[in-house]
Order: sequence, then C-alpha cells, then structure tokens
Amino acid sequence: MRIKPIYIVLIVFVIEAGIIFTPIAYWLLPLNVKLTKVQEINIKEKQRGTLWYAIQTKDQCLNDEFTSEINEVDFKKYTLIISVGRELKSLKYRRITKHLQHVEDNAYIGRETFRKTYTPYTIYVYKVRKIELLNSEQAEWG
Repeated sequence: MRIKPIYIVLIVFVIEAGIIFTPIAYWLLPLNVKLTKVQEINIKEKQRGTLWYAIQTKDQCLNDEFTSEINEVDFKKYTLIISVGRELKSLKYRRITKHLQHVEDNAYIGRETFRKTYTPYTIYVYKVRKIELLNSEQAEWG
C-alpha cells in the first residue's frame, strides 16, 4: 500500500504548524490565577470605584490600612490579592507581559474580571501562589 503524496504534505504541514504555533501559544495564551478567598473585611469608610492590587511581602501588609486584620501568610509561597469594592470573578495574565512591559520588578500584568455587585464597604482578600502581578494602572505608572 502506497501513501499518497497529499497525505505526506498534510502531515508535514501539521508538524510545522505545531512547531511554529506552540511557542506563540506559550507566550500569548492567558493563564488563570487560582484565587482562594481568605477574608472579607468590612470597613467604615465608603470606597469609591473598584480596584485590585497584590501584596508580595509582610512589610507591605503592615503598611496597608486594609490588611491589618489579615491572618499570617507565608509570603515565600503566596501573594495576597486585595480587591476593593467588588469580588474578583477571575484574574489572568500572559507570560509575554513580563517581557514587553516596562514595569517595576519585571512583573506580569494581571487582567481582572470583577463580579457585578458593587460593595463599597467591603475589601476582599485572596491568596494565590507566589507571583509578581501588577494591575494595568500600576503597569502604566511603572
């Protein structure tokens, strides 16, 4: 039984496409950050707007007025994500953002999706595996 030339061409094309597109997908496809909610903090002062940011060290935690109530976290293994005004539905990043953006600490740029409900008197605290993340506004400032 003889293999038709068209099949050989197709097989070569599929292999070459895999060689070309696998590295592109590695850098460009968004990766999900697994969010584990550890605390909701009720505050007295109404917060305007919605934002999130990452806390990488215990020193940052002590300097932040919202995180004085947070339990001990092993910052060698975890990063805290603070969300003000809305719960986070998801948080993603692309590997390439670390290399293309001119940001402090050579961090990834996170892209958030918030839940619809606005809660101006609540701060949400999430624990994620250790990762350097900035929100898009922080990246612009960097």
